Amino acid sequence: MEKRKFIIPIGDLTEEEAKEQVKKLRKLFKKKIIMERTEVYKRLDTERDYQDLRWTPRREANGTPDAEKPIAEWVNYIEYHVTAAKNEVYHLNDEEALAHVRKVAALAIRCLELHGCPERVIPEELLNGV
Repeated sequence: MEKRKFIIPIGDLTEEEAKEQVKKLRKLFKKKIIMERTEVYKRLDTERDYQDLRWTPRREANGTPDAEKPIAEWVNYIEYHVTAAKNEVYHLNDEEALAHVRKVAALAIRCLELHGCPERVIPEELLNGV
């Protein structure tokens, strides 16, 4: 059986094979990975927890539960924080820019939790490196 040339679900790999895949990706993109994806996901999960703790009491108090918000409203929240991230980049504040990017990712996750997330099907030719 031919090995895939692109990332496959980590559950299908041994730890050593997964490390090898990461090395190949680093070479492919010629950019040092600062943080592994699993750590990023943990931090996004913490951001989602923060958002729920921070905003749920306010939403309950003013009668605007998340479940009633349309996709467009979430896109507006996301756009607000993208603009804020751009402003921080302009002022050379990378850490603050990244904090806004983290918020954007978590807001997108919340939108998808409420409205569903379409599955991404990876075409066979990409999996086989064609």
